[in-house]
Amino acid sequence: VKTRRGKMSSVKTFGVIGLHWDHPMVPDNMREVVQSGCEMMVRELPKIGIETELLLSPVVPDMTQADVEDLLTKHKKDAYLIGGGIRMFPVCLLLLEMFVNTIRKIHPDAVIVFNASLEHDELIKTAKRAFPHTQ
Repeated sequence: VKTRRGKMSSVKTFGVIGLHWDHPMVPDNMREVVQSGCEMMVRELPKIGIETELLLSPVVPDMTQADVEDLLTKHKKDAYLIGGGIRMFPVCLLLLEMFVNTIRKIHPDAVIVFNASLEHDELIKTAKRAFPHTQ
């Protein structure tokens, strides 16, 4: 990542796109797990040089293309994690496509990753896949 002066910075930026743990589509029994995973990424990933921002709201199935473009334009990142809440609900399929296609369009060098679970080790591994040279 280049700084304003053109020098290389070791800090990577990571955007987590998903449903907020209080979103009505998140099952009651998953709210605490989602919250814990999100908070852990924000707390722990900077320790390995990955600044993490949660882009969890207002992710809803009726977001428009303009909403997605606005969100991603305001939050340019080196990589994005698209969470399971968007991937696993059929009602969010078009939203998933909009996120992937919009990232490719306006941030073509950004990496897109997906997590397999909300276990803390899995979330760390997912972030490291986005930045293979991270310790």
